[in-house]
Amino acid sequence: MPLEPPSDSNLIAGYLNGQDDFLEILIQRYLKLIYNFIYAHTGDEAVASDLTQETFVKVWQHLPSFDQQKSFKAWLFRIAKNVLNDWLRKQYRRRDLSFDAISADNKQEEILQRLDEMPDLFLEKLNDLSTLEELLGQLPEKYQTVLKAYADGQSLQDIARLNQLPLNTVKSQYRRAILILRHLWPQ
Repeated sequence: MPLEPPSDSNLIAGYLNGQDDFLEILIQRYLKLIYNFIYAHTGDEAVASDLTQETFVKVWQHLPSFDQQKSFKAWLFRIAKNVLNDWLRKQYRRRDLSFDAISADNKQEEILQRLDEMPDLFLEKLNDLSTLEELLGQLPEKYQTVLKAYADGQSLQDIARLNQLPLNTVKSQYRRAILILRHLWPQ
């Protein structure tokens, strides 16, 4: 029978008790996931790599104060989201007034808005993916389509265009889906 990999909690406890290699295992477990999350919002490999590294430096700095009763994965994504928000805001402040920069700024503003709208429900409950998948299956198909496309990194504008729907319809479906999931989520 194969050994199960250690839990996040066991790795954190081991690291805090002096086993430095446990942190490396924890980082390797989430490195690709965090990189992909950041890359999906920046579209730039070098930036995604830098911000991923910054995220894990913050994890290393603040791990001793992490509440081990909470989800490490949710905490990690919250840090990544904050690092990404900070970077996007700095980029927005550096903009030029050229037409190209205005177009880029609009994209950055859209990304910032998406990150600010990201429901903490998903971040806090990420390690209970089976419950989330079960609840998603209870949603009407149109809501499932919007949430899955959004989770895959598509903007609401892209979802509207691809499904040939008005943007406001897609926004409404997204909000309703989130409200239904919050209502259905076990307390």
